[in-house]
Amino acid sequence: MLEIKDLTIQYGEKDAVVENFSLTMKKGEVISIVGESGSGKSTVLRSIIGGLLGQGKVVSGI
Repeated sequence: MLEIKDLTIQYGEKDAVVENFSLTMKKGEVISIVGESGSGKSTVLRSIIGGLLGQGKVVSGI
């Protein structure tokens, strides 16, 4: 299971790139994260794998 609650990421003093993003994904589910260029898709994925810190909660487990 993967659960993200209220993830917010911003770089420095700039506006948030991702704001209040939440997601719950069960084991075996397949999802797509889609959006326009610059909308924060890669930023969310980097946060999930631990390569980027943000405010909020990312929980992964079985």
